[in-house]
Formats: sequence, C-alpha cells, structure tokens
Amino acid sequence: MNPLEVRADVRTLFYNAIDLYCDHRDTLFKHQDEEAVTLLRDSFPRTLYELSFLDGQRAWLEHATTMDPNLRPEEESELTFILNIDREKDSLSMGTIQYPKLEDEVSWQQWRLDSFDWEEYKQRSFPPYLKSGFINATTTKGTLRSNVSMEIEEEAQYRLQRGKTVYTFPFQVEELRTLSPSSGYRWEYAVRFPKPLPGSLAQRLQR
Repeated sequence: MNPLEVRADVRTLFYNAIDLYCDHRDTLFKHQDEEAVTLLRDSFPRTLYELSFLDGQRAWLEHATTMDPNLRPEEESELTFILNIDREKDSLSMGTIQYPKLEDEVSWQQWRLDSFDWEEYKQRSFPPYLKSGFINATTTKGTLRSNVSMEIEEEAQYRLQRGKTVYTFPFQVEELRTLSPSSGYRWEYAVRFPKPLPGSLAQRLQR
C-alpha cells in the first residue's frame, strides 16, 4: 500500500480515538476499571502529539506538550485508545498499537520542533513529513520541495492526485540543498524525469 494511504488510515484512527476520548471521558470513565482509565489518560497526549505531526497542526502539538512536557520524538510508540463505545451499557472497547516511524521522520520532527523553539517558523500549520510539492517543472526536470531526505542519484516515485485522478511517475535526484527552518519543507531537490512528462501534467505539478 502507498505510504500516504497508510498514514491516512492511521490519521483517521487517531482522529476517531481522540474524538471519542474528548466527548465521553467524563461519563464513561466512571464505569471503567482504574487500570484502563490510566492507560487511556497516559496515552492521550502522545496520540495527540503524533496526530499533530500527521496533520501539520501546531495548536494540537502545543496542547499535547502542555499535558505532558516530557514528550519528545521517538521511533516507536505504544498507544492505547478507545476504539468503540457502547452507550447502552456505558462500556468501551480499547486497542493498543505499536506506532513505528523511520529514523528520518523522527529527525524531521525534531527539526520542525527546533524551528518552533527558535521562533524561525511562524505559521500555525506546517506540511507533514510525507507532503511534498513541485515549485516548478518542465517535461524533463523540476524543483521539488519535501520533508523526506533523499540522496543524489536516488530514484523515487511521485504521486499527484487531482480529484479522483491519480498520476504516478518516476524521478531522479540530481542536486539537493537544505532549506532554512523558516521554510515549510526541509529539503529542495533538482530532479529529472527519466521518462518525459506530458506537457499538461507538468503544468498540473505547479498548481
């Protein structure tokens, strides 16, 4: 499955869990055993913390670190959250997952956090790790900004969705440079397209 699709599923799972927790914790927690309530309460800040990076929302990140000032980027987290609620029985079902991340993603999270601490990045939202975009493109080459680190001569696939239409094509990195922490992206790449793109697709990349 495409990494973007996997992250979209995780994002939906986190959203649902946080909504259920916020909407029903005051009433439902009265009917649950203490260990279950402790697990949910302890896990909530980390779940919100990770969702803030998936969605690029600085406000949620600040809320999560207010609840738990010790939160830091980590390669794997164990998260426990509400999966479903039975309102008639005042009961809930819980789930625990291991949420792993690549070392490069953890490095990006710390880079983004540092840009907040140093007050270099001013925006209230930011592009998530797997988000990327071309700032210019022709049928044979382009300039890509991304949060994913790549090496010179590395080959990768770019996925562009416009409505229900999905375009996928290969590119190869020719040059790279590190962007300022004030930027939405960490890297800028000069890339070439091994197979020339249709002119109409090259134009869509810049929209």
